[in-house]
Amino acid sequence: MGDFLAEGSVGRFNSDGIVDTSFGDNGFAISGSLFRGAGTSDFLALQADGKILVTGNSLIARYTSSGQLDPTFGSSGSGIAALTSPFVTAIALQSDGKILVTTGVGAPSTLTGAQGLPVPLAGSISRYNTNGSLDTNFGVSGQAACVASAAAIAVQSNGKIVVAGTITSALLTTVSGGITVANNQAGFGLVRYNSNGSVDTTFNPGGGLGSGGGVITGFGSSFPAGSAFALAIQSNGEIVVAGQAGIGTNDFFTSSSFALARYTTTGQLDTNFGTNGTVLTTLSQAPFSFVNAIVLQSDGKIVAAGNTGSLVQRGFFLNNFAVARYLAQ
Repeated sequence: MGDFLAEGSVGRFNSDGIVDTSFGDNGFAISGSLFRGAGTSDFLALQADGKILVTGNSLIARYTSSGQLDPTFGSSGSGIAALTSPFVTAIALQSDGKILVTTGVGAPSTLTGAQGLPVPLAGSISRYNTNGSLDTNFGVSGQAACVASAAAIAVQSNGKIVVAGTITSALLTTVSGGITVANNQAGFGLVRYNSNGSVDTTFNPGGGLGSGGGVITGFGSSFPAGSAFALAIQSNGEIVVAGQAGIGTNDFFTSSSFALARYTTTGQLDTNFGTNGTVLTTLSQAPFSFVNAIVLQSDGKIVAAGNTGSLVQRGFFLNNFAVARYLAQ
């Protein structure tokens, strides 16, 4: 429709960047109960009918295409429903309108892995019906566990669900299927589920996660720590995952690069992509860079957006936006 949506307080803009005053209250829709308080983590999804889903502060709200809370969603016609966890990391929609929400990566961890890096907590997936109620037919009472800290989620055309995140090698006892992460504290973790929330054991069978269902990808001894933040599914079913890989001490990266990996439909690294299935891009402007969103163009090219910056002091960075585009190969 040519309009743009902004997260947090939900705003809509025309294609020329001017606020669309026909939406909400002069262009913005805000629910104080949704965006107030600590733990707020806002993610947005646009339904096929134009309605808008926004998460925040352990809640999910649905707005009509005109920017009003949708009375057909949530409890007592409020337009707002409760989530199972405050640590929301991603949201996706199934073709039938049901809502998938991943949680867990934002939760604090008291475990530490190699070289003192924190071990990310395993994530979870929850599924909600179109009216905002928890779908208890999914997983166990509406939730499915994920061995990777779930940071991104997408639904394949066949209804199977793909989740990407981070796996710390300190938690692993065996690695099989030719996948080596011995030189990595952490790497990309990719897990696929059936539409009912059970792990899809046909994905990377005999690979990095037990009898199948997932894959682990490290980036070598020069980039011992990796984290996945975004994923997209190509028209041919192959899966592109992006994030960062670099060097970390204690609980933060001191240097990192854009990192991408592409997987076949059966869960193996696609050796036709980059170098044996992975791509690392070090930006010369600053030593700290990561991808937090990817989009696939109609010609197959991959657009990766994120940040690049320099460490000022522990936990504080001077950041700039960074965008890179990759050939489809």
